[in-house]
Amino acid sequence: FLTAHQRIISLAGGIIIALLGVLILRKKSLAPDQPEQKALPLPACFATAFAAAIANPSTILSFFAAFAVLGIGSNLTAAEGAFLIAGILLGTGCWWALLSALAARFRSRVTQKAGKILNLILGTLMLLSGIMMALQAFSFYSLLCFKSI
Repeated sequence: FLTAHQRIISLAGGIIIALLGVLILRKKSLAPDQPEQKALPLPACFATAFAAAIANPSTILSFFAAFAVLGIGSNLTAAEGAFLIAGILLGTGCWWALLSALAARFRSRVTQKAGKILNLILGTLMLLSGIMMALQAFSFYSLLCFKSI
């Protein structure tokens, strides 16, 4: 399914990631005397992170490649498959919890100027990554067309 629809998924994922980059670039830093802005609701945060992750077919395909190289999945029972998926979800959750805890811990040390610089760097990287992902959708499609000729 993923390889058959990779062009559409890559294009949509690239657009989503590029738009997130634009939002980060447009985000205004808070002055030191301003109160913190209200955070997005948890479901909105989850939906944004999920969309960015699932829209990246290279991540999913890299899991497939790793499983193939390691020989994982060839003869898994349903229980073993469930444990594999649970392990991936647990590992990913622990990684994001660690990153979130570190960000919360060191947030007070980030000055307004440093916040602007971080937003500029991260927003630009996301925007360029999104554009490259969207462009790859077209080059992947053209490669498929030339291979079939």
